[in-house]
Amino acid sequence: MWLNNHSLLVYNPQAFNYVLEEFALLAIRLTRQGAKKKPFYRVIVTEKRTKRDGSCVEIVGYYNPCREPVELKLDHERINHWLKCGAQPTDTVRGLIRKSEQQQPASTDVVSEAGN
Repeated sequence: MWLNNHSLLVYNPQAFNYVLEEFALLAIRLTRQGAKKKPFYRVIVTEKRTKRDGSCVEIVGYYNPCREPVELKLDHERINHWLKCGAQPTDTVRGLIRKSEQQQPASTDVVSEAGN
């Protein structure tokens, strides 16, 4: 039985009672790095309740808006893994993921057969 968005009341048959289990709500968001007036951002997976520049579970990419053209590198394989695990991207990261997917050329595997 769910109590709220991140707590679940689970029956413990050994003790014949209910146990409250906490689930970590994960977010994919930006954390600020760099010097004053020269920011760049890391795209990280973290618990929702941690600070903006607090600890993270994994770094899945980076975004540098100060470069021309804008530098954006994301590990789509790991991002998809965390999305399947229930991580929720922020609006900004969701936009960056879309932009990164549009920039990547569609990979078409063309097998050339050599005529022997």
